[in-house]
Amino acid sequence: MDQDKERLRLVEQAHAYLESAGNPRLVMLGVLSMSLAAGFLASIAMVHLGVLRMPIRYPIAVAAAYATFLGMLRSWLRKQSLAADLSDDPEGLLAPGAAAFGAAATLAKAGEPEPGRPEEKKKSNPFGGGDLSGLGDLGGEGCGLLVVLVLIAGLCTLLVSCYLIVTSPMLLAELLVDGLLLGAMSRAVIADRPPHWSRSVLRRTWLPALITAVVFGLVGWGIERVAPGANTLAQAWAIDQRR
Repeated sequence: MDQDKERLRLVEQAHAYLESAGNPRLVMLGVLSMSLAAGFLASIAMVHLGVLRMPIRYPIAVAAAYATFLGMLRSWLRKQSLAADLSDDPEGLLAPGAAAFGAAATLAKAGEPEPGRPEEKKKSNPFGGGDLSGLGDLGGEGCGLLVVLVLIAGLCTLLVSCYLIVTSPMLLAELLVDGLLLGAMSRAVIADRPPHWSRSVLRRTWLPALITAVVFGLVGWGIERVAPGANTLAQAWAIDQRR
């Protein structure tokens, strides 16, 4: 109970700090961009490796994107931990100044954050997904169902991305507390073992990831029904245009 209260207090403190100095939505935008790019590249790689069935390939690509998502968050957390060790130069971190917050919380349980340095703006694209080559050519008559399927996949990606960006301040605050602050304070403040860094991330993201994988699998199945023999969206478009 005491650990839960302490964790809640630290999460609220980290949330307030990240909102004021950490730009958590920019962090999440960059993480999602890299994750979606990884899923897209995974789908392309699987085509060359002989995984041609879209209902199989698309969910695997989503899984690759989710694994990249977790890896990027882990990398972000490691940078915060490294900055806490160095404690004098947080420049280049996605959430600048988190080390100062961590040191204050460790020493006093209620530290005042120092102003963070402005973050470097990252070019990013929150939209993407596995094997959507040829999407820009869609738009003619006779491809209505194919367009609907693509829009469903795009809408699902957009909704999940918006959800993660909107909830990113709390998600990153919990990640920072579980992965860095409670671990640093465990000997001085908390007798029990601190929670694993991924606990809050998995709790908040496993269901959106599962829904996305199911939707993309169904979309892949639908594309195969609309354009039998197609292994990619570009092939499906070409088959549909020849009819």
